[in-house]
Amino acid sequence: MLNKVFHLQDAHTTVKRELIAALTTFVSLSYILFVNPNILNAAGIPKGAAFTVTAVATAVGCFLMGLIANYPIALAPTLGSGAFFAYNVCVGMKISWETALAAVLVASVLFILITIFKLREIVVDAIPQDMKYAISAGIGLFIAFIGLKNGQIIVNSDSTLVALGKFSNPAVWITLFGLILTVVLMAMNFPGSIFIGMIVTAIFGMIIGQIPLPHGIISGAPSMAPTFGQAVFHIKDINTAQLWMVVLTFLLVTFFDTAGTLIGMTEQAGMVDKNGKIPRIGRAFLADSTAMVEGAVFGTAPLGTSVESSAGIAMGGRTGLTAIFVGIFFLISMIFSPLLQVIPTTVTAPALIIVGVLMASNLKKIDWDKFEIAVPAFLTVVGMPLTYSISDGLALGLIAYPITMIASKRYKKVTPMMYILFVVFIIFFLVTNYRKRKGRLTIIGYPPFFGMIALLSFTWNRLMGVTNMKLSKKALWIIGTLITSAIAGIFFYLNIHNSSATTFAVILAGVALYFLFETGQLYKKIWIKILVYLIDAVWIAFVLLIISLFIH
Repeated sequence: MLNKVFHLQDAHTTVKRELIAALTTFVSLSYILFVNPNILNAAGIPKGAAFTVTAVATAVGCFLMGLIANYPIALAPTLGSGAFFAYNVCVGMKISWETALAAVLVASVLFILITIFKLREIVVDAIPQDMKYAISAGIGLFIAFIGLKNGQIIVNSDSTLVALGKFSNPAVWITLFGLILTVVLMAMNFPGSIFIGMIVTAIFGMIIGQIPLPHGIISGAPSMAPTFGQAVFHIKDINTAQLWMVVLTFLLVTFFDTAGTLIGMTEQAGMVDKNGKIPRIGRAFLADSTAMVEGAVFGTAPLGTSVESSAGIAMGGRTGLTAIFVGIFFLISMIFSPLLQVIPTTVTAPALIIVGVLMASNLKKIDWDKFEIAVPAFLTVVGMPLTYSISDGLALGLIAYPITMIASKRYKKVTPMMYILFVVFIIFFLVTNYRKRKGRLTIIGYPPFFGMIALLSFTWNRLMGVTNMKLSKKALWIIGTLITSAIAGIFFYLNIHNSSATTFAVILAGVALYFLFETGQLYKKIWIKILVYLIDAVWIAFVLLIISLFIH
């Protein structure tokens, strides 16, 4: 029965292996049951309800991923989105948590619509194979960095940003014990190395008195009635520009975080075919977007693909049965929460470090001999751990990719979608970095970014004419848009408080839209035209938003 549903033989796995993989993922991810409620509590959500919601929402998300996509990947509330939800939206903007949940719900519905129209599949398929390897390796370094931080081997430093932890700290010794043990077991090809390493490390911590013994075994699960359905009841509150910016931020962050993580996890699991295609990726996107909706209705911040799934994949998880088992463990965990409290992050840290090592093996598959590939790949790999964000690292690499390919005269190898992603990722950076100043919302770079495109495009076309470069009209517009966009953002960022510069930018934005419209006319394929025109419409909305913000 299980073999028929999950195709275990085709994936060369067994029920036992999937179960061990699920246990490994669950133990690595179980911290979310305690960390997420603490974050949500800062927004005003009752901690007891948040605990139950986290467990139930994660379980349902895992069931969706396992049954719909047959992927060994867990879906759980992401700490990045949770922190933005609690500290930026609720605490910083003083928006009630009920309204913030409504914003998550609206973003989730938009997420489903984007998935249904297969835009997410188009985006993932457009990413070059070398960049997919870089994404996977970057996530590996990111996971390893989290492990080093959780194990307190790497600590914060005011002078050097990070530094080596103190060996007088018992937590460091627990992490080192677990890391050495797991490395030895892995080198011996011992079955279940990572999971056994975590269990033995937890016991070692108890023996030396650094991990407390559980005070009980079973406890009742708190009710989630205080949060259930609040997102639906408060959708009517999404009626201001500020709240729509919150919706857009949730949408963009989740879109790129999930895309990057899914690429990394499927690459690690060996699911990517020789053409760089990921099977059933559309189903995986449908599962995570649906999970985002159910999470909002239950009462938690956006769910996303869990990087801790890599620990289970490293243990041999290859099908959705792993995700199903993880979901079951999370449901059981609601009554065994006292046992989970004795598994601190120092116990799971070695597993994350080892997984980072395994995922970093994708570095060897990148064509480092080609500089135009090496630069964006490098930015992606180092960007994820250094920015502590998968989506930011992904953005750095995909912004650099068209620039280096154009400079090396290989622009014909770049698909139209990659040029669109260049623009989208710059918008992504602008949206996710807006902030309040002097009592009004100032969004850095929108007027600048769009305003100077038209003016500088004339200069660019003149330059192409003088140098007699043999480029098509379409290439001229694309290259001109890329370069002028970057210059415009820098120029107006330096003059953001200059009202005349802002007015000039808004006026030029209208002219820029005409050039963008002409760009759409250059393409014959109707779907590309539609995408360009949709971008035009979004940019017009941004311009109107800026005008309204400055007026009010």
